[in-house]
Amino acid sequence: MNQILENAVTEYMHWRQAQGFAKATVKNDGTSLRYLMSALGARRLLSDIDHNDMTRALYMAQDKRAPQTINMFHASYSGFFRWCRMNKYMQSDHDPLLGMRYRKVAKKERHRLSVTEFPAFLDAAPDARHRIFSAFGLYLFLRASEAVNLRWRDVKLDEGTIGVTIQKTNDFDTMPISAELDREIRRWKQAKQDLLPEPIHPDWFVVPSMRFGGHRSWRMDPASRISRPHDLVKRHLTAYGWGDVYWEGMHCLRRSGARAWFDELVNQGTDGALRLVQTQLHHASITMTERYLGLTADRIKRDRTLKGVDMFPSITAPDAKVIPIHRAG
Repeated sequence: MNQILENAVTEYMHWRQAQGFAKATVKNDGTSLRYLMSALGARRLLSDIDHNDMTRALYMAQDKRAPQTINMFHASYSGFFRWCRMNKYMQSDHDPLLGMRYRKVAKKERHRLSVTEFPAFLDAAPDARHRIFSAFGLYLFLRASEAVNLRWRDVKLDEGTIGVTIQKTNDFDTMPISAELDREIRRWKQAKQDLLPEPIHPDWFVVPSMRFGGHRSWRMDPASRISRPHDLVKRHLTAYGWGDVYWEGMHCLRRSGARAWFDELVNQGTDGALRLVQTQLHHASITMTERYLGLTADRIKRDRTLKGVDMFPSITAPDAKVIPIHRAG
């Protein structure tokens, strides 16, 4: 019962990693708990942390952080304190977060490229490497963490497939390559062979990092993974003419491609359009996909039912016989 915060956090982080939680989840926990130690003191006894401490810590955190981030902190602390009670570092009935509510997050429209912009956007790429990386977002809807891990052994152009490891679930999906993406991959493959005359090795990354080669020049390092993938998207969007790209990254392209494909499927009258997009995005639920695309299933059904047709065909049909209510019966 005399465990200090710093030691408990270290033990908890090791436990989370050993339990096989996703790297992003563990990283978020680390960020949240480091802030808690700075706010309350790393040597603080866990048994002394109370509701007032947590109220003050989260209140101070919101000065420089968005509500989504505060909610992430809150969720991390909830899991941490539950673990502390399980390990008897706190009394079983002691919860410093008891009664505290999550912040309300205002809904806002996310920026997207329209499908008509895709060709011009790709043409505006600073170089071939930026272009293919963006193409994986637009045409395969990959997360940045998934795109940087693609290797040439995963690409089967003759079969029309590409193998992708889904980072959030650690699943492997053999995904279909669309005609648009096929053209982009072949274009990149040719450009890469021009830059690196030696044959492409199956273990090389499809989109590798760059290494300083001296004499103010950079060269590709095909065996090295990109460390800051969102920077490629930001530079590409800037080259295309977007002003503020601070909050933009691969999700902007992933969201753009997914919404454009959904609209195409709906216009074609494809049944289960939303579920197809959900599968391509590797989302766990339809609700998640709806939020991601900025729509709801009820609105989709409403729009498809009403757009361009009579709302009340029974009274607008030429041969309809309408009897006023006050004369009926």
